Amino acid sequence: MQRPTRVFRLKGLLGQATDTYFSDGKVVEKATFWHVNRSKLDAVLASIQAAHQKQMFHQCGVDIQSQAAYELAVQGLIKPENSKIPLLYGIKCVHFQPPDFTIEVQCINEHEMYLRTLIHDTGIQLHSVATCTGLQCIRYDCFTLEHALLRKHWTLQFLLDNMAESNRLLRESEADKRQKSATLLESDISKLKAPVVNS
Repeated sequence: MQRPTRVFRLKGLLGQATDTYFSDGKVVEKATFWHVNRSKLDAVLASIQAAHQKQMFHQCGVDIQSQAAYELAVQGLIKPENSKIPLLYGIKCVHFQPPDFTIEVQCINEHEMYLRTLIHDTGIQLHSVATCTGLQCIRYDCFTLEHALLRKHWTLQFLLDNMAESNRLLRESEADKRQKSATLLESDISKLKAPVVNS
């Protein structure tokens, strides 16, 4: 069974770093951030995404410029066999008003500390520091925030309607996933490696 991808909205604060990488931690470092602009942040995020995409193929021993890499990519999102390895598929800035910024991250196998560290590392690459101030999952596989029930809607009728809608979404999602799996298995990796030709 394929693991679902998730999309998170991460809020960050430039200029301070904490011991927990979250805003409720003890401030351990402060730095200037006025040199940071949207284009610099976008460039850092693009390099992080490119590094993760390169790492996906590197873990399989496949050259990213090869035909084997292309064949893997057309099958869909490449998902690692090991469910403990976080993998980032996309990252973009959706709000930038220094010192506050918000990024959206599409990923799999992530955990809270990984996402906090992503904000911290982004600050470092911008020659400043940053800490995470908010973390929100806005999509889980085929479910978005629109499918969540507000507390005032926790009644039997709303629950039944939501369960019916969720089942419909899951059936549609399963039909879409009937494509050939792009999950990387050890047995597949050896088949994808290009043979070495001695000349």
